[in-house]
Amino acid sequence: MRFPYKIIIGVAGIAAAIAWSVQDVDLKNVLRILSEMNRSLTAGVLILTTVNLVIRSIVWKFIVSPIKPVPLRYAISSYLIGVFSNLFLPLKLGDVAQGYSLGKRQDMSKISVVSAVLIQRVFEVTSLLLIMSTIGALFSFPLLFQKQTLVLGILILCGICILLLLFRNRERVVSSIESIVERFSPSTAKTISKSMDLFLTGTTAIHNLPDVLKIMMFSFLSWIVQILMVWLTAMALDISIDFLASSVVLLIINLGLTIPLAPGNIGTFQFFSIIALSLFSISKSKALAFAIIFQVIQAIPVIVAGGFSLFIEYLNGTRKSQGEVQKNKHSTGAFYSRNTEI
Repeated sequence: MRFPYKIIIGVAGIAAAIAWSVQDVDLKNVLRILSEMNRSLTAGVLILTTVNLVIRSIVWKFIVSPIKPVPLRYAISSYLIGVFSNLFLPLKLGDVAQGYSLGKRQDMSKISVVSAVLIQRVFEVTSLLLIMSTIGALFSFPLLFQKQTLVLGILILCGICILLLLFRNRERVVSSIESIVERFSPSTAKTISKSMDLFLTGTTAIHNLPDVLKIMMFSFLSWIVQILMVWLTAMALDISIDFLASSVVLLIINLGLTIPLAPGNIGTFQFFSIIALSLFSISKSKALAFAIIFQVIQAIPVIVAGGFSLFIEYLNGTRKSQGEVQKNKHSTGAFYSRNTEI
């Protein structure tokens, strides 16, 4: 049995983030700040959170449509299931649930749809880096030009170029992989080559310029909505930051959340929220209050709508299974009837 190093490191990281977040913080003061928040503005953030989920679902629809046209309601349902699952599963495993859900509902290859989820994440990070670069260039935030950010951007660009080359030489790549593996195991060679072909099918969206433009446009719109969410949440808690500062706070939080330690990003969300707001001289108590309420607001529509979508999918799966059982019983009964007549 292998020693669970990753689990231990993850738990230790979460514990350290939570411990640092509450260190030297008067929790009674945090509760007081939360009790005095502006409820009207908080309700506005809740509405914007719901709008953002729909926008993200539209992006998801655009990404999978080149593989197979998907109704918007199925795109929304599968996306919500993925986000809902990420609240309870570590290491972003909800992304797999998102792809599996749509693949099952629309009779699509699970490998192709899961690779499409990967492309969705690439678009999200790419649009985030473009926004970071714009803000850094226009308003001189040197923090946004750290080496880590530059390396991440280069890696993403290289990854996209590799996917483009693989897709354009798809047949040659698949056949080469099959011929190499076939020397060791013919059956495995067919499985691997087929899986590679299906994976590349899931990347179709990045090869069509109109699709790329639509996806990027809605991705930018999503980030603008999220910046508004940060700004209104800060206003609700009487935190004085402008729209530009809100964008920087959001970008730092999201960069931190690329480290998938805990389900729902518990601990890491608070840690990076406090760090981001400290850049604008916001006290740790107010920053922690912001992190708590902002995370809760984002979780409410995800839990309600995502849980409902998961329940509906469960019912549909149960009905389908019962239908198949009834169909098999009917076929078996007809078979025995014919044999009896004979």
